[in-house]
Order: sequence, then C-alpha cells, then structure tokens
Amino acid sequence: LAFVGGLAATAGYDTDVQAWIDARAAASDAVPTAYANAVNTYVLALKGVSGLWSAITQLVVPAGATTIAGAYISIKGNNFTGTNMVNGDVALKTGIKGNSTSKSLSTGYSGDFTGTSQNSLHIYTYVSEVPTGASDNLFGNGGTSTGATSLVYDTGIRCRSGTSVSVTGVGAGGYGVNRTTSTGFEHILAGTTGTATSTSQATNSGTFLVLARGGNANATPANWSDHRFLVYAMGGGITTLADYTTPTANLVTALNAI
Repeated sequence: LAFVGGLAATAGYDTDVQAWIDARAAASDAVPTAYANAVNTYVLALKGVSGLWSAITQLVVPAGATTIAGAYISIKGNNFTGTNMVNGDVALKTGIKGNSTSKSLSTGYSGDFTGTSQNSLHIYTYVSEVPTGASDNLFGNGGTSTGATSLVYDTGIRCRSGTSVSVTGVGAGGYGVNRTTSTGFEHILAGTTGTATSTSQATNSGTFLVLARGGNANATPANWSDHRFLVYAMGGGITTLADYTTPTANLVTALNAI
C-alpha cells in the first residue's frame, strides 16, 4: 500500500506519481489521498496519449499542496524555484498564484533544454484564475528578443521568435505553444487550439519562467502576472496541445468533487 497523509491509500500508484507523493511527504506537505488519486488518474491519462509523456521534460501539478515548498515539487523534471512566493499563494484545488509585480517561478530550464530544439518545443499550462492585466505574461524566456518564447495574456504570443503574433484568449482553460516546424506553431488559448505563421529563430538562451518571462539570455523576470495555474508542462514538440484538454478537464472535475 502507498501511504498518503498518514493513511493507507489505493495500492498501485504510477511510479512517477508515487515518487511525487514521497517527495511531498519529505517536504512536510503530504498529499491527501483524494488528491493523490486524482493526480494519478491524470498522469495515467497523459501517459496513455501516444508520444506525449516521452516528450514532456517537466510536469508540475501543485494540486493538494498547502505550502509553497510542496507546490514546487514536480512529477517529472526539475522542481520549481520561486522568488517572493509564500504559502498563501497556494490553493489546494487551483494551484499557484502570482501578483503582477514581484512573484515568479523558475523552471530551471534555459534555451534549448533536454528534449527540445529550435523547431521542437511545447509549453502547456492550465489557467484556473485569469490575470487582471491583458499584458500579463503567463510564461516565457528571452524577453522580446530573437528566438524568444512567451505568452502574454490576451495580447501576443511568441514561439522561438522575436516577432509577436496577436492573440485573443480570455478565460480560464489551457494556454500554450507547440512548435514542430520552422514555418509556424500551434497555440492553445482558453482551451481553443489554433495556428500561427511564424518563422523560427535560433533559440534565446534565457531561462523559462512562469508567472513572468525571463529576459534576453538571462533569468531576470519581467511582465509579471497575477494569474493562478494548476498545471505546467514543457518539453519537445508534440502532435497537438489538444491532447492535454480532456485529461486536464477530468483532473479539474475530480478536484472540484473533493
């Protein structure tokens, strides 16, 4: 049996989920059984999509966390590190929230990180609470410079390019980018997928941040956001960002039922 929150939990958790449960417990933020079960179902659903799990380099799902240290812990890849984050920024069912002025998270990945290249990158996040400013940056690296990647809420989006593509995507749901060719990229905005024509450029070496964007070839945050997110995933290019939609919707439903 796996033990979650001091109680015997359902046997047979996925090995990556069990490692996450153990890490949360070691950080003195044990995952309640119902939350562990919901996240386990989510991870199994992602693993059931052909090619998706192998493309994911980092996956962070802060569901069930009561401390920021617990919320930082990843299911796959690097843990987050935070700037100016506090325990009050975490909610059990809806994740981590920024403040539009000083709070940000580092993914620990920069430029062409493991599993990615100039023409192979995806980032997906589930926004559970939208930002108050249209210019708030959900995630990104490279500022506005050559080869940057970023998603500015309801304003513009870049994927391995300094040229921003105008977007409109108001509302909670999935947001992200997915590049698999040099000529354009897929995006998802409030759960709706689309495509943009955009020639890729040599990848900016800046650090990828969440709740802000990293600067040109550095990790200096800018364009902070006060949105709240439940899921953050990144890695190489995938078939479609829509592959996250149903598993994530089911996760949200399961959490809301707890």
